[in-house]
Amino acid sequence: MYKCKVDRFARDVNSYGMTDNHTNKYILDAATVAFMRYGYKRVTMADLAAAAEISRPTLYAAFQNKEEVFRGVVTRIMESAIADLQDKAAGNGKLTKVLTDLFEIWVVKNYELVHQSPDARELLEYSQSFSRDIIESAYEQFDKILADVLKRHVAEIKKPEHLARTLSASARGIKESARDVTDLRNLLRGLIELAVAGLKPSSS
Repeated sequence: MYKCKVDRFARDVNSYGMTDNHTNKYILDAATVAFMRYGYKRVTMADLAAAAEISRPTLYAAFQNKEEVFRGVVTRIMESAIADLQDKAAGNGKLTKVLTDLFEIWVVKNYELVHQSPDARELLEYSQSFSRDIIESAYEQFDKILADVLKRHVAEIKKPEHLARTLSASARGIKESARDVTDLRNLLRGLIELAVAGLKPSSS
């Protein structure tokens, strides 16, 4: 029923580096496309097996139930995003540009991925229900990356982790209230400009 052909959803999934020849990762690739297109409730384990072009016994050998598959999808998205963040954070550049790049990966890209689905609200609700621990752990890593960037760019900053947490929490609220992706980027730009204006970075 839910044959996952290569389309814009699949291309966006692959933009996170989420392709691999191993069975489990192939299952998660197909599951990500299925969940994004049809939501969580409508997709069954049989649908996921068909989408991944494997038998149901093979699917159940890898994942006990649909919730476990969903958690696997969320984990891979978070891990891929964190890896991209670490790469960007390690680069040279002005603080404004680095922060913009980090929020583009962490906030905008995930926003776009989820809101391409007609069942975006349902996916967000199930993410909080089934994967809250995964998401919160990823946010902790994001906050640490932000703090490290701030410390590197602002020599006089005393508690970079506090500002990082403030920026992260603010961005989280902005993502919830943004009307669309353009509005989201504009709001994030204002947040970054406000933060940088209150600092004395070696390069802004």
